[in-house]
Amino acid sequence: MILLTGLLALAPSGAPSPAPTTKAPTTVVENCVKTGQPTDPEPTAVPWSQQRIQPERVWPLTTGAPVVVAVIDSGIWVDHEQLQGQVIRGRDFLGAPGSSIADCTGHGTAVAGIIGAKPLRGFPVHGVAPGARLLSIRQNERKGDQSRGTADTLALAIREAVAREAKVINISATVDKDDPQLRDAVDYALAQDVVIVAAAGNDDSGARPELAAQAVYWPARYAGVLAVAAIDSDDNRAAESHAGSYVDVAAPGKDVMSTGANGPRPYAVVTGTSFAAPFVSGTAALIRAYHPKLTGRQVVARITATADVPPQGRGGAALGAGIVNPYAAVTAVIPAEGSAATTPPSPVPGAVPALPVSPDRSVRNQVLVSSAVVAALAMLLVLAAVVVPRGRARRWQASRSVPSGLAADSAGRSQPT
Repeated sequence: MILLTGLLALAPSGAPSPAPTTKAPTTVVENCVKTGQPTDPEPTAVPWSQQRIQPERVWPLTTGAPVVVAVIDSGIWVDHEQLQGQVIRGRDFLGAPGSSIADCTGHGTAVAGIIGAKPLRGFPVHGVAPGARLLSIRQNERKGDQSRGTADTLALAIREAVAREAKVINISATVDKDDPQLRDAVDYALAQDVVIVAAAGNDDSGARPELAAQAVYWPARYAGVLAVAAIDSDDNRAAESHAGSYVDVAAPGKDVMSTGANGPRPYAVVTGTSFAAPFVSGTAALIRAYHPKLTGRQVVARITATADVPPQGRGGAALGAGIVNPYAAVTAVIPAEGSAATTPPSPVPGAVPALPVSPDRSVRNQVLVSSAVVAALAMLLVLAAVVVPRGRARRWQASRSVPSGLAADSAGRSQPT
């Protein structure tokens, strides 16, 4: 059985996620395009999660275009103003043909928004990689005490994402046991150079700690998959986040604001490792766009190597290498990559129509300064090419010619007139 690893709420709340259900999948539900979660009030301040990782700092270099990120989830609400034009219709493995762009619960829409919601000027919520394309593959959902989706359909969804040429796959769901078909699908995707990012899993806050520590969640546990834990606004491991030894990296996952699935501009506050994973998937899209020659393994290595190490005692191994840092992950110089980290492709025009905040100009300023230095050196070379031959011809005697507007004194020096 597939368990979604996040909770959608109506307002910021410290309430724990409900215990995962163990009921068998229900019958196929209708295409619920006109339903969805109630909306939160529109946000007026920049969410703490965006302040923490500041993805807009790297947008002058890359927005993630044209990388395709597969969102294997409960669907995506494509009518949301910040997701329009971003979503590619994929398959629906829940039995409703053509409804992968529906979202009955809002879970997949929140995940999609964290990855790639387009910015609106003056509006604070946006995704990590707003230039990325979002391939919606509807495979799982949880409504009340009913869950749908299986390890087998998750395996099929992974293979579908590879067939649709996704370069990053986000899986914000877990399976509670190893499954041969799922393992084979993961190995197949990794062999096709796809980056797989998966939620590390949520622990029931009511469970005994010793049992929670022993829990293992797939596909996050598989080798090669980037397993993501959740942090709160203080950089501590979120209470819901599983502290598995296989955690690779962490990202915001407590009271995170993202896109919702009801109306043209709804929002929801969400909690869980489900919503930490897409911060990392968006970062992977930024890297793949800016460094297209890097392999999937090198992309994963970049993310872990450049993560922010939290203060001592705040999470430890439960946060893996640390907290994802999109700017460092894109811009860091990593010698081990060799010639793979070469000049990136030209930016895609119109990938980000409007920025909600002013991005960090440090990278652009560095480029401008470097260009000015190069131009100055070029001018010096041109002057040298003209002056040196003339000086030699005069045996370096001072010229008697005086530039317009200046008068010569008895020593041949120029003075203002």
